[in-house]
Amino acid sequence: MYVIPTLAIIHAIFSDYSYPFITLIGSIVSVACHFAFRLDQEISSLFFNSFRDARSILIIIGHWALHAFGIISLTELKSSLNTGLLLLLVPLPAAFYILTSTFSDPTKIRND
Repeated sequence: MYVIPTLAIIHAIFSDYSYPFITLIGSIVSVACHFAFRLDQEISSLFFNSFRDARSILIIIGHWALHAFGIISLTELKSSLNTGLLLLLVPLPAAFYILTSTFSDPTKIRND
């Protein structure tokens, strides 16, 4: 409830400096939310079901575009080689979630 007003205040005070970071964090949180709403959290299910229907493909491409925009706005295209190498990391948040989702299954947590 306080997230959007807080982001607005941060952006108003530090506008030019905070925007790339807000964009990157927003893209990471949104891709995590997209995958978290899937019922089956198995690696194969998350990977294959993400590319089955057009809606999921568009959502993932939108997340990747937002993440790429955040990287480009952060680097300001000062060095095309560095920016190009950093753009190779765009699918990393989605891949990280897919690969580590089985480790965070609440049914597998022991009550010691």
